[in-house]
Amino acid sequence: MPSTPTPRALEILAQNLAALDLPALNLSLRKQGEEISNITWVLQQIEFRQRAKSKLGNLAEKLFFTRNGLEQASRWTVAQYHATRLSSLESITDLGCGLGIDSLAFAQTGKEVVAVEQDPETAALTELNLAGTDSAVIVGTAEEHSITTEGVWLDPARRNLQGKFDSRRMLGPSDFSPSLDFVFGLLEKYPGGAKLAPGLPHDLIPPSVEATWVSNNRELVELSIWSLRSNRAGRRFAVLVGEDETLEFTGEVFPAPVAEIGRFLHEPDPALIRSGLIGAFAQQSGLSAVASDIAYLSSDELRESPWLRSFEILEQLPIDKKTLRKRLGELGIGKLEIKKRGIDIDPAQLRKELKLKGEGAATLILTRVGDARRALVCRER
Repeated sequence: MPSTPTPRALEILAQNLAALDLPALNLSLRKQGEEISNITWVLQQIEFRQRAKSKLGNLAEKLFFTRNGLEQASRWTVAQYHATRLSSLESITDLGCGLGIDSLAFAQTGKEVVAVEQDPETAALTELNLAGTDSAVIVGTAEEHSITTEGVWLDPARRNLQGKFDSRRMLGPSDFSPSLDFVFGLLEKYPGGAKLAPGLPHDLIPPSVEATWVSNNRELVELSIWSLRSNRAGRRFAVLVGEDETLEFTGEVFPAPVAEIGRFLHEPDPALIRSGLIGAFAQQSGLSAVASDIAYLSSDELRESPWLRSFEILEQLPIDKKTLRKRLGELGIGKLEIKKRGIDIDPAQLRKELKLKGEGAATLILTRVGDARRALVCRER
């Protein structure tokens, strides 16, 4: 079914914005003799808006979506971060704009926006999403569009590689559309930024840009690179985007020192881990790693930080199922979060084998401590 709505479909949607019971709405509209294609489109949009709230909050109630567009769209707080980073620019071309979430964030800060999208049906919805802003939506490709704005923003899509490569193959510059070579070349000519996959190999990032690994709600959501002609070029940043504030950390890249495990275990924010800045953060915060190449930090004193999820270690046990089942039973642990790092164990299978009973709750962290494999019974602080 086409994504582009008919005028009647838009009317039906406007009349049923508060609908929650989609089967009942479907039946009602069919009885009213509405066209099936319009009904299907309206029901999909209501479903998409409900799903989009986790990303976009109340803004989702006013926007139009496609399934793929919703999956690829920036979270609203992260789109606002993009707009803040580009605040010095008066006009921006958003190449590969998708449904226009970043474009909307740019426009709401008073920028003139040119949004370029190669799929006509998506572009039609983008035009609806950007209605009332100083924006123009153009159907075309990033490679063929002529830039007329002060700066650029790009969100290259991963090409459809299904069946072409082994799933373990590392992505390269040509596996994106537009290619990363095109993206990097454009950022050499214009100030701006690009949103990339957070797992992109570090050695593919040009030294001429700054790189930020961005997390939101303790989820790593993107690697964004920036060419803003500043002294930040060539540096790495971990960025924590929240509802009320944005934090960033930077430093040199080196491993965290390994020391004897202390009373508290800390799980660093994934942006710190992926950026390679965990060593610099550990040094600045007086923390140490529990083992080489393991991204858990430790201390004797509690360190409260938005960059850390902290646990008090109650017991250290060997990773032995019988020992764990017996001790957790003695402690009355019935609710158990299981985390692992550097240990090849299936947490779901282990949970079944532990046969948990009781009213108590704990976190079980399976990891290496020095050269030993250990199970740490913890409580979150």
